[in-house]
Amino acid sequence: EADFEVAALAEPPPKTVRPSGAAPRPTGRARVLPVLAPRGSRKVVKLSPEVLAGLRSRVRLAEVRVRPPVLGAAAASASEDHAETCASDDLSCDQGTNGLPSCDSVWETSSQTRDGDRAWVHLALLFCKGLEFAMSLDPDPQRIRNDLGMKGMKHYTEFVSMLSLASDEAIVKMTHPMARQLRCVVKSGVNLAVQISRNPGFHSLSDYKFSSARFRQDSMSYLRACFLLEELAGVEGQATYRRHVQRMKDDVLAHLQTRGPDQRLRFSHLMLDMGLIDEVDFHAVCTEAFPLTTLAKKRSLAWFLKSPDRPHDITHEVFALTANGKQTLAKGLADAGAERLGTAREYFDYTWRAISNLIAAYLIASDVKWDIVCELLNCLAELGTRAKHSKLMRRARQMILSRAVNANGSFGNYTQMQDIIRLQRGPGYDVHIGGNLHTTFVCLEALLHSSSRPGDRSIKSMRRPPFWSLELQQQLQAAKVPGPSGSPELFQERSDGAAS
Repeated sequence: EADFEVAALAEPPPKTVRPSGAAPRPTGRARVLPVLAPRGSRKVVKLSPEVLAGLRSRVRLAEVRVRPPVLGAAAASASEDHAETCASDDLSCDQGTNGLPSCDSVWETSSQTRDGDRAWVHLALLFCKGLEFAMSLDPDPQRIRNDLGMKGMKHYTEFVSMLSLASDEAIVKMTHPMARQLRCVVKSGVNLAVQISRNPGFHSLSDYKFSSARFRQDSMSYLRACFLLEELAGVEGQATYRRHVQRMKDDVLAHLQTRGPDQRLRFSHLMLDMGLIDEVDFHAVCTEAFPLTTLAKKRSLAWFLKSPDRPHDITHEVFALTANGKQTLAKGLADAGAERLGTAREYFDYTWRAISNLIAAYLIASDVKWDIVCELLNCLAELGTRAKHSKLMRRARQMILSRAVNANGSFGNYTQMQDIIRLQRGPGYDVHIGGNLHTTFVCLEALLHSSSRPGDRSIKSMRRPPFWSLELQQQLQAAKVPGPSGSPELFQERSDGAAS
């Protein structure tokens, strides 16, 4: 198995004389002969059925269906192929308002999808259903704030961020019908987001003082929504939005002294990307904020687990320092002048270990908090880890896909918490907006960023002990967190590569 690669060789059906009364051979499908090809060799060795039967228990062979094209026939839609497949397999599934199937068999049909692309087609399906769910909530920030008493601009920006994620280059280049369907959904979502941004009262944030609670709540989301809409709909169409942002730039800079270090880092990176500040001001803000971060102080696992809000500190710091995965952590540390306090390798090792241990700790809980798990998983991906080299990441992705996804396309289960949260935050609070929408956004972001892409340089090893080590057990015991009920090997990592 180590010296051979599995391939599939399609050959036309042999012309054989069939006995009278026998069922005719199905037409339009070629017989597939699995073969083993030595690596680095052009020689192809065909296997007999007897030898193949003995190998099936040891090597996973994917079935490849070859369908000859029909000249002049129109391409079938994903929903049509999906309906035929479900009917042939005696399956039943629901159709959403956009005609999206609620089961995963759609990405196994319609086009000749390679096995390596199926995960991306599945991700496109999840984005379709997730965006359909988000648009059904009517993410108008003024309605959400005035009628429900919630942070409307924050949840509107989460919807726009989902549209930006769904426009990822890897998905845009796909030719699968589900990817084409996703592009249509994204186009509808962008039109809705632009229409909402032009409603009267949308740009009223500049009327509030920078010391007000409203300004603190909405300023980051307001700026980020402008930045994303300029990428999605074009700079020319957002000229009015940009003028309002330019008008409140000084207030945003003035209020940074009242924000935490993670928010200062994120504001500075966002304002630099938008051209609101220059490199000098950017470095000044980052240099002043970094010594106050959890990375600089190297907080312990027990410290993070004492409060449900503390893990968000390190995730937001990683988001800012890596520019949401667009640059390495070392580049972000250099911009923040971290060499004054330690080396980039020391900070990378600490961050990687802290994020990994937090994921392992949260996954063993009886009630998994999917929002923070996905934020942590996204950080791990932005540090360079991919599922093919991380057993923890593979396990986390598997649990998200099997336990966090709902039939309506959302992620997380907050329905039973509606009454309790309304007692705390007001009678109009909607958990589908405050809970499911945010969790859907961070889960889709984590699944997208942790998916393997061509040319990825994943971290194979950090020359570290396994995740579930004696050190981690002692830290969890100190924080009064129970250990996993399963085998400790659940969270062990490969250690067969050189440090990246």
